[in-house]
Amino acid sequence: MPRPDDCDDRDPSIGAARRGWIDADGDGYGSDVATERCPAEGELANASGDCDDAEAKISPAAVEVCNGRDDDCDGEIDDGIDVPTWYRDADGDGYGAQPDTALAQCDQPVGYADNVADCDDSDWAVNPATEWHPDADADGFGDAYTYEVVCAHPPGFLLDGSDCEDSRPDVHPGGVEVCDDADMDEDCNSLADDADPAEALRTAVIERLEPQPVEVLFPGGLSPPGAVRCRRWKDPASVYSLATALAFLFKGAVALRIAVPALLVEALRRLDGPILTAAR
Repeated sequence: MPRPDDCDDRDPSIGAARRGWIDADGDGYGSDVATERCPAEGELANASGDCDDAEAKISPAAVEVCNGRDDDCDGEIDDGIDVPTWYRDADGDGYGAQPDTALAQCDQPVGYADNVADCDDSDWAVNPATEWHPDADADGFGDAYTYEVVCAHPPGFLLDGSDCEDSRPDVHPGGVEVCDDADMDEDCNSLADDADPAEALRTAVIERLEPQPVEVLFPGGLSPPGAVRCRRWKDPASVYSLATALAFLFKGAVALRIAVPALLVEALRRLDGPILTAAR
């Protein structure tokens, strides 16, 4: 005898429609409205309580995470979660410094940091990880080999750390390279004296032309000998070199008299751009 509630009276294995909850996202939980459905119409969930049946990550069995949503469908958003606090980071160095700008939210907002450790939020280069270099010789360049990591600016220290000899104010980047017995690298370019391209060029010119009679008139009438080696003049009080003489010449401050005119031609030919620019 046919049964009016049988889903398929031709198949003895199929009985009446099953009662359950429609589970649209397939997470095992359906909405709060129960229904009856035959197997051919799709499966039903055995449990209800899904507060968002379009998102499989949300159900009564889910774990609550910090995201501004009710993941476990208990009616509370981000309950039991330590929501992080963010502070305005005006200079973008990763350190905040304004407690009154605190924001409690899951995701880090743009322009905010998770701390208030910055002592100067207007300068990205100054923060708790800043390296300050002492400037013992007060030449405006900090010691390249010594530093302190601290936020607040220590007196006598600089952010710059390019001074290769912090006990001599004449030695620093951009300093004047001179040839000396100590082989000091006055301009801190890691090349000293003849190893410096500027000094090497001048020496090469001098060595090429040294057999020629040369007379250079400086203020005071100092004259170099026929053979010149890297600023070592007959008169030890003189600190002039061929490059210095050419600089005076270009500036019109002194006359250069050469017994062999080819000397000046050769010297100018060998001068490169940086030296020529500096001489002018």
